[in-house]
Amino acid sequence: ETDTDLVVHMDIAGMSAEDFTVEFNEGILTISGERTARREGKRHYHAMEVQVGPFERRFRVPVQVDPASIRANYEHGFLEVRLVKQAPRASGAQSVKVT
Repeated sequence: ETDTDLVVHMDIAGMSAEDFTVEFNEGILTISGERTARREGKRHYHAMEVQVGPFERRFRVPVQVDPASIRANYEHGFLEVRLVKQAPRASGAQSVKVT
């Protein structure tokens, strides 16, 4: 978190930007997709560092952000999502003029 932004970094190696989605709805940022196994002939794996299959991560955003300002950049296996903070809304009693 910076003074003006919330920044989310996520390691999504071995995928392309089309293989996952980034959505923001009602204060929740959701990153989801599916990593498929590479099919290079018949192989038997003894250990695998990268998990395959569907994934989803949800983050409740702790402050008000401007939904139109959300930017996502995926480069070299790393996803960066930036959300610009909005000024806090005035709270407490407010007078309303009746016409």
